[in-house]
Order: sequence, then C-alpha cells, then structure tokens
Amino acid sequence: MPLNEATIPAFDEALAKVAAAARALLPLIAETLHAQFPTGAYLVLTRSIEPGPDDVLSLNSVRDANGGIVCWLDPFGGALDPLPAVPPEIAARWGNSDPRSQRDLLDLLQAVDAVDRYTFFDWLPDEARRPGEGDDREPIGVPLPCQCRRVSGECAPCCGSTACPTPCSPCTLWRPSCC
Repeated sequence: MPLNEATIPAFDEALAKVAAAARALLPLIAETLHAQFPTGAYLVLTRSIEPGPDDVLSLNSVRDANGGIVCWLDPFGGALDPLPAVPPEIAARWGNSDPRSQRDLLDLLQAVDAVDRYTFFDWLPDEARRPGEGDDREPIGVPLPCQCRRVSGECAPCCGSTACPTPCSPCTLWRPSCC
C-alpha cells in the first residue's frame, strides 16, 4: 500500500485551479485602478530584460492611452501616501489587503506572476511607452477598463482612446477593445 495517495493528475488539476484564480485577480486589479484613476488606460509594471535574480515585477505608473502619466507609483510599493479610495464593494473584494496600499498591490501582482511567470502580463503597447523605455527594464501593461460615456450627446471614451464600441456603453471586458 502506498504511503500517500498523491497523483500527478491531482497535482496538475491543483495547478490549473491556482492559475485560474491568479488570472481571475487581474480584472479585480484593473477595476480597482480604474476606480482610483478613471482616466488611466494601463497599469505599467517593469521587469528586468534579462532573466535572473532582478527579474521581478516593479510598479511604475498608471498611464492614459497615449502614454501620459496619470500617477507615478513607487517601484517597490513603499510609498507612504495611499492611493485614492475605492467604492466599498471593490474594497470588500480585497479582503485583508488594502486597495489603497501600493505594497499590497505589488505583493498581489508578484504573487500572480509567481504562479506562472510570463503568462499573465503583456508588454506595454508602443503608443503608451515613453522615450527610452525598455533600455534596461521591460515595460509591462495591464489594461484598465475603458468606460465610455455620452458627452454632449456623443460617445466618448474617458481613457483617451479615439474609439468606443457601438452602441455607446461601458466596456464589459477587462481587456477592452476601445482602449
């Protein structure tokens, strides 16, 4: 009789559940940052270009669709100034973590990345990059939801994009096509 009942398929199933849970956190992070920075289109992170001990995610900024800085973030999450408040229904989904804490935000992003490195985050699009970016640390962009609204009777995105879905309505995907 075996000493334990562990199986490779059970382990694979557990890994798949962890990966699904990590992926499910990205819309929460994006929704939280959109509530804090409504004109933001991307949360920008960086990581070392070369794999190695310095190859960890760092915070950089929240940017609009054209690469304009909405808010600079402390790379190591140590900023003492809290991020803006969020609605209670979003804050409740953060459990014991504080959505206003850059440290909690960075810890959560690094935990997601640790589940399966290079899987959950995409490179920042060229239009949102700043000159010289990517020379030593590669910029990574987490898209924020673009909310479209009616302005003087016309559909206008609040994230700086030039297009909105038709008909004009809030984007429902966390990786919206309108930004």
